[in-house]
Amino acid sequence: MGGRGVTRIEPLWTRAPATGAIRPLTTQLLSETYLAPKPAAFEVAPLAASADAPWAGSFAFAPDETTRAVSDALIALAAASEGLVPESIDLGSLPEGRARRHLSALADLWRAMDGALPDDLAAIRHAAASATRDALEPLPLLNPFPCPYATRAEEHLRATLLAHHGAAPSKALAAWRGDTTAAPGALGQIQAGFGAAAAKVAHDDSVAVWGLRDPAEEAEFAAARVRALLDTGAIAAPAEVGLLVPDDPAWRGQLARAFNAAGLPLAGLARQTPRRDLETDLLAASVAILKGPAAPRMALATALRSPLLPWPAELSAQLADAVMRHGLLWRLHESHRRGRKDDQTKT
Repeated sequence: MGGRGVTRIEPLWTRAPATGAIRPLTTQLLSETYLAPKPAAFEVAPLAASADAPWAGSFAFAPDETTRAVSDALIALAAASEGLVPESIDLGSLPEGRARRHLSALADLWRAMDGALPDDLAAIRHAAASATRDALEPLPLLNPFPCPYATRAEEHLRATLLAHHGAAPSKALAAWRGDTTAAPGALGQIQAGFGAAAAKVAHDDSVAVWGLRDPAEEAEFAAARVRALLDTGAIAAPAEVGLLVPDDPAWRGQLARAFNAAGLPLAGLARQTPRRDLETDLLAASVAILKGPAAPRMALATALRSPLLPWPAELSAQLADAVMRHGLLWRLHESHRRGRKDDQTKT
């Protein structure tokens, strides 16, 4: 969870009793319905630099990256807590070890922040702690079923809203689901009941899952599957098949290669594969380096590996490796100096 005010709380929807309007449940809707006050600022950086924290070493070398990682971990811990309050965290049953040290440090950090949360989680905490009479409008849940992927905070909110407003009429849920036509077989069963409890259905070949290694293997497998569907007469033309792929040049390039090798036309690819913007990459790294000693190692390593700089790629790799390993270039410089001296001695 992250953004301000408009985060959707999947998979919950609500139906207005008076108008029948169906809306996804969002943190903005919760804030407006329960008049959530503006929360305190969620500032991790001032307290993340503690010398006693288990991430102190990482913070000394990469404060920005470490702060983001600590912030993400703290949000995940909060979402898994009871009532979204630090007092509910009990690590008594967790054995001593790295996990307990990190979780204990995160809990201490959260207490030092007086239980502050990002805006969306703060809205959920306020609504879950409110009474029925605090709501300005009813929010009956259209699909009030537990979600196996919900966080503890989301499940607590679902139970609270169900207690406050109840569920929408079952006919409304049936009508809402009936707006879309499901496919036959196991695929239709998934479409009709995804995220909700559903009766078991017999296995068939309408849904299959394969685990593949990388984009190249995925593209080759997809092309082979389409070719097999054509050869067996399962489809009449390649246009009957659709591919869902990440918006990433790596996949587009591999798909073009694999489908061309299989003799299959492929529509929808970009005409030109986006090229890396070397100038912008170097400029962004240089701006980060201007921070001085506090600059992230990755920024300096990125600048050193830039093809725009006047030295061979092999030397670029050595310089970047020295920065990532030691944070400084003096060790590599010393090794080169000693190498040159040895060469002169031999001569």
